[in-house]
Amino acid sequence: MGKLLEIYNLSKSFGGVRAVRDVSLSMDSNQIISIIGPNGAGKTTIFNLISGVYKPDAGRILFMGKDIVGKPQHEIARMGVSRTFQNIRLFKGLTVLENVMTALDAYSNYSLFSAMLGLPHKRQIDKTNMLRALEALQIVGLSKYRDEHPTDLPYGLQRRVELARAIVSQPKLLMLDEPAAGLNPSELAAFIGLIAELKQRFGFGILIIEHRMQVVNELSEHIYVLNFGNLLTHGKPQEVCNDPEVIKAYIGEDSSSVTNQKSLCQL
Repeated sequence: MGKLLEIYNLSKSFGGVRAVRDVSLSMDSNQIISIIGPNGAGKTTIFNLISGVYKPDAGRILFMGKDIVGKPQHEIARMGVSRTFQNIRLFKGLTVLENVMTALDAYSNYSLFSAMLGLPHKRQIDKTNMLRALEALQIVGLSKYRDEHPTDLPYGLQRRVELARAIVSQPKLLMLDEPAAGLNPSELAAFIGLIAELKQRFGFGILIIEHRMQVVNELSEHIYVLNFGNLLTHGKPQEVCNDPEVIKAYIGEDSSSVTNQKSLCQL
């Protein structure tokens, strides 16, 4: 079986700033990979390039062996790529259930005519989508909040609503952009357990951007480190955490004192 995701020599500039420079990475299905690095390293730009928000200046992105560079976002999503965002993006005027159902709109093959008249075909699709959304909410532990509005929920539960919306389309690749941001220690531990459970249950690949090293270390099988848009190094968590250049990039100290710092795995 081929790779789930392959990125070759990817580059992207904004004006005179090179956000991503000649970055390559790959991952298999049923694998959790993390991308880490200081603020401004180019991590979210990588996500935006994969999901079609931006088109790269150079390089290739293969998803299940197919080149997706230049494809529109909705087409990439239909191929099986789903993501969350660094800043929560939920619809304030919709309920939790309706927020999750919006992710299925792109897969609903009824006409505008059917929608306007509420024909049986459209009603059947809506019912199917609702059942799928309810299942996703049950999986992330939010069934009892289905009729609430997301803004009325604690921050940690809002993160779960976004996660439910990402998994309801049954993706092959789930991309999570700083999913643990703002979570307290108990929420963090529960979140780590949930992501591990999702991987076991669905077998999709998971690509994570995260600053909280507890998430990275407990979930990741492989880590890629970006710094100023460049791929600094990659490897298994323990190797990366103890790499002096990685520690230097995070702590910002000269190399002579880096060796005295504790491993990133302990941060």
